[in-house]
Amino acid sequence: MRDKHYNIDFHTEMFSEQKEGQWEWCYDETKNYEIYLKEKEKISYLVDKFKKSMQDFQKIFVMKQNERPTLGAAYELSQLMKKHGNASVLCVEETTVPQQCGKVYALTDNLYLGFVDHFAPYDKADHVSLFWNEIVENTLHLIDEN
Repeated sequence: MRDKHYNIDFHTEMFSEQKEGQWEWCYDETKNYEIYLKEKEKISYLVDKFKKSMQDFQKIFVMKQNERPTLGAAYELSQLMKKHGNASVLCVEETTVPQQCGKVYALTDNLYLGFVDHFAPYDKADHVSLFWNEIVENTLHLIDEN
């Protein structure tokens, strides 16, 4: 399902199917409303959990994308998070420079930039870089220094 207001997609139990080129709900309005209430409760729980996580100085939110760099978005997120708590943002990028792999740099008091040799393809998520462990350890060390 797509939330047009926030432009996000998510899974739902409110199933629909296409009939003659039009999408139709599989359940009646009463059943869909019951499902909606259950899912709204789950989303509220996740939002509360996220808000509490943002206040935890030991919490690190990791950003990475296989297709393009994310540092600009990570910076914006780190600034927004600073308004709501003490959590950090770690932006991870691929590098072709072997000496950079596993390194992490503190860019601000809550934004860190780390490097791996490769990202696992989305269809082979278990092909992770071994530098991830080093990145996490180095980030925790930098956070402790702050």
